[in-house]
Amino acid sequence: RLNGSMPMIFRYLSNLRILDVSNNLLTGNLMDFTILESMEILRIGLNKFEGSIRPLELPVSLKIFEINHNKFTGGIPSEIERLSNLEELIARDNNLGGDIPKEI
Repeated sequence: RLNGSMPMIFRYLSNLRILDVSNNLLTGNLMDFTILESMEILRIGLNKFEGSIRPLELPVSLKIFEINHNKFTGGIPSEIERLSNLEELIARDNNLGGDIPKEI
């Protein structure tokens, strides 16, 4: 199992299309993934990530964004509309609140 913060090595895998680090013991805030322009699937569920969801730090190519069972707070920002390829957002069992943006 991985523990601690998200390994920075992922930032250097520029052709990475799928990243699944679900069911680990990863903590802290989510790193900036914008450099991974080919990423389509990001699964980070069942960890201990916290902080807010920051769509501006996610690649536009993202189709599936799974963040369930973490400790994210705040709401889903309207900037989520920037992720024009997004087909699935799985965010249950976090500490999210507020309205779901109409852009989704």
